[in-house]
Amino acid sequence: MDKEKVAILLIIFGAVWCISGIGIFIKDEVFKLNAIETSGTVVGYEEYNRPKSSGSTTNSKTYSIKYSYFDENEMQHVKTASGGSYPPEYEIGTKIKVFYSKTDFDKAIYDSKTNLFLSLVFGLGGFLFLVIGIVVYKYRKDT
Repeated sequence: MDKEKVAILLIIFGAVWCISGIGIFIKDEVFKLNAIETSGTVVGYEEYNRPKSSGSTTNSKTYSIKYSYFDENEMQHVKTASGGSYPPEYEIGTKIKVFYSKTDFDKAIYDSKTNLFLSLVFGLGGFLFLVIGIVVYKYRKDT
C-alpha cells in the first residue's frame, strides 16, 4: 500500500476517533448544564460475563455500578450505569454526583471517571492519528 493511501486512512481514522471523543464529552457536558445536580450513592453492581475469546483463556467480567438518588420531589430512583469496568469504577457506599433531567427525573447520568477517560483516549488518540496522517500525506514521496 502506498504512502498516500496509508495517510488517507490515518486521516479518516483519526478524524472519526477525534470527533467521537469530542462528541462523548460534549453530550455529557450539555446534559449536565441542563440538568439538576444532586448527590447519589453507589448501591451495588451489575456483573457482565464476556465469554472466552479466541486469545483469552478465561472469561472476562465487567461491573456496571448501580446508584440511587432522590429527585426534587423526594422520589428515589435507582439506575444502572451504561458502561462497565473491571474493577468497578466506585465502591458500594461511595457518594457520587448525579445529574438528572429537569423534565424526566428518571433520566440521569453520574460524574463518571470512565467516560472522561474514554473521551480523552478517543479525542487525543484520534487527534494524534489525524496529525500523523496529515504529516505523512504532506511529506509523501512517490517511489
